[in-house]
Amino acid sequence: MSATGIERAALVDIIVPVYRNLAVTQRCLESVLAHTPLDRARIIVIDDASPEPALSDYCLQLADQGVVTLLVNETNCGFVGAVNRGMQEGAERDVVLLNSDTQVPPGWLQRLERCAVSAGSIATVTPFSNNATICSYPLFCQSAGLPEGLSLEALDALFAEANAAQVCDLPTAVGFCVYITRAALDTLGLFDEDAFGRGYGEENDFSRRAASRGWRNVLCADLFVYHQGGASFGADSSALMAAGNTQLQERYPDYADVIADFVAEDPVSELRCRVDERRLALPGQAMVVSREWRHERERLQRLAVERRELEVLCGTLGTEIRHLRVSIDELSQQRSQYDQRCREYDERCARYQALLDEAREQLAITDRGLADLQANHRESLRTAEQLAAELDQARETLQQIYSSRVWRYSTWLRR
Repeated sequence: MSATGIERAALVDIIVPVYRNLAVTQRCLESVLAHTPLDRARIIVIDDASPEPALSDYCLQLADQGVVTLLVNETNCGFVGAVNRGMQEGAERDVVLLNSDTQVPPGWLQRLERCAVSAGSIATVTPFSNNATICSYPLFCQSAGLPEGLSLEALDALFAEANAAQVCDLPTAVGFCVYITRAALDTLGLFDEDAFGRGYGEENDFSRRAASRGWRNVLCADLFVYHQGGASFGADSSALMAAGNTQLQERYPDYADVIADFVAEDPVSELRCRVDERRLALPGQAMVVSREWRHERERLQRLAVERRELEVLCGTLGTEIRHLRVSIDELSQQRSQYDQRCREYDERCARYQALLDEAREQLAITDRGLADLQANHRESLRTAEQLAAELDQARETLQQIYSSRVWRYSTWLRR
C-alpha cells in the first residue's frame, strides 16, 4: 500500500473509497472539493485497486494538485477494509464516510458537524437523501431521483430552511454518507472487516453496537445529499446485501423488528412534510409534489391491502395454530400415556430380567453339579474297570491253581 498527497491540520477526515465509474466519481469529488472547507477537513481518497486505469489516473492527478490525500491499495480490500484504513489515518479526527456515487451541496460538512456536536452521546449522523432507505426523500424507504424541476442545491436549501438544526434519532446510520465521531470510534472500534469485508451491513452493525452502549444514531434533518446508488458494488449489490442482512439477523435477532417499528411509526414524516410545504410554494412544484403524494398514497394503499391480507392470513393461521395446540395437547396426553406404558413395560422387563438372571444362575449351578456327577461317573467307570481286571486276573490265577498237580493231589487226598 502507498499514500500520496498533503497532510493538513484538519478536524475531520472525509473518506471516499473509489473502485469503478470515473464519471460518477468525478462528480462526487468535484462536489466535495467545491463545497468543503479544506482548512477544516482532509479529503482522503482510497483507490481500492481499481480495475479502471483512467479512474486511478484521475485520483493521482488530484493528489498531485494537493487537494486530496490518496491512499492506494495494491490489492482490493473491499469497502470495509478500505474505510477502516482511512479511519486510522487520523487518530484524533472525526470522519465522514462518503460513497463515490454521492454529490454534496454547499455547507454540507458544517451542518453534519453541528449535528454531531449537538450532544455528547452522538455516534453517527446521516443526512436525508433520495436513495437512503429510512432517510429517503421524497419517497420514504424508496429510491428515487431528485424531484423534477429541482437541483440538488435548491432542494438542499429547502431542507436547510425547513428543518434548521433539527435532529431525529435513528435505529441505524445509512452508509452512503455517515459522520462518525472519534469518541464513538475510540469506544466501539472500527467496522467488522471479517464479517462485512466487501460492504453492506457494516454501518448497521456499528450502529447497533453503538446503541447497545448508549450511543445515539441521528438524522441531520437540515441536509440533503444526492446518492445515485449501486455504483459502488454494481452487479454484486444484491448478493452482498443478502449476506449483510444474514449477518445482522444472526447478531441482532431483533434487528428486523427494530427497523419495522421505526418504519411503521415513521417519526421522520413531519420533517419530510415541512419540505413538501415549502416546495408547494415554488413554481411548478405543486404538480410534482402531488404526483409524489399520489405515489405515496398508492404505496400506502398497497400496504393497507397487504396488511388486510396478512390479517386474514394471520386469522387463518391463528385458527390453525389453535387446532394445532389442541392436537399438541392430545398428543401430549397420548405421549404421557405412552410414557407410562413404557415405564410399566420397563419395570416388567426389569423383573423378567431379574428372573432370567436368577434362572441362569440356577442353570449354572445345575451345570456345575452335572459336571461333578459326570466326573464321578467317569471315576466309577474307571474303578469298575480296574475291579473287573483284578477279577479276571483272580479267575486266571484260580484256574492255574485248579490245573496244578498240587491241587489235583490234594483233591485225591481229600477223597
